[in-house]
Amino acid sequence: MTNVTTTSQVNDAVGVWYNKSLLDPANPLLIANQFGQMKSIPKGSSKTVRYSRFEKLSEATTALTEGVEPNGQALDVTRMDATCQQYGDFIVLTDVVELTVSDPVANQANKRLGEQMGETLETLTYDVLKATASYYNCADGADGGTPTELTQTDIDTNVQTLMNNDAKMYTEIMSAGSGFGTAPLDQSYYAISNTAVYRDLKDVDSWVPRNQYPQPASVKQGERGYTDNVRWCLSSHTPTTGTGSSKQFYTFLLSRDAFGVVDIATGNSSSIFIPPGGTGDRLKQRSSLGWKAWHACKILNDDYIIRVMATITQ
Repeated sequence: MTNVTTTSQVNDAVGVWYNKSLLDPANPLLIANQFGQMKSIPKGSSKTVRYSRFEKLSEATTALTEGVEPNGQALDVTRMDATCQQYGDFIVLTDVVELTVSDPVANQANKRLGEQMGETLETLTYDVLKATASYYNCADGADGGTPTELTQTDIDTNVQTLMNNDAKMYTEIMSAGSGFGTAPLDQSYYAISNTAVYRDLKDVDSWVPRNQYPQPASVKQGERGYTDNVRWCLSSHTPTTGTGSSKQFYTFLLSRDAFGVVDIATGNSSSIFIPPGGTGDRLKQRSSLGWKAWHACKILNDDYIIRVMATITQ
């Protein structure tokens, strides 16, 4: 048969089937702000919060002389201010988009804006934490770089530093549970680090994965495991510097009350929708979705936080 009509002669006018199940982008876990000492400034008060710390008194080791008063000591107070600033963004949609595009554009726009807000507030916190005065470059790895990859010795060194600074741990001892393979956990600080260091962490002698915790449900957002006196939370959003084989990864080793996170009560984290016909939209051609939030972060004690820099095993 000579004359046969195939798709070579009559092809499909559209050529594709459109899958309306939209794909989500890859979003990082947001883990930093959960460790801040959270404060909300009451409405109508100020944009600035003041933290105060009364410093320790020196020990009174000189014996009293009968009938003679000692000189006494004056109180020493440290004041620290954190001022909230407002952040936000928005997306404008035309009525034509709403009428002619089959995708749920407004829903997706609102979802993307919520993700943007969370990542923005996380980055603002990291920008403050990166400026801490206490830092350490890993030096005991095998790669010979400056810094090296993270090792048990590096972790122990920094835990010792926090302990010497009388920094308070977050968690109490967890005794081993009755479940198979569970391991006891000692009192712990928390570390915020990048997912890229996960492979090196698993090579640390004391590593205990989260599924071997006596109480695996009692974990923080992003928590992946434990090394001696440190519980590790990982996110791809944690800061890095450099590129390629010279890329370095931030770890923030934290004790309680290391830093504060501040917002303003009743005015924080607002999601805003303006329907068509808003100000300046006489023909009802535009709608907008957006967010705004107040945020501040303040390091409260540099002795309670250490910025640890590491490379990773290539």
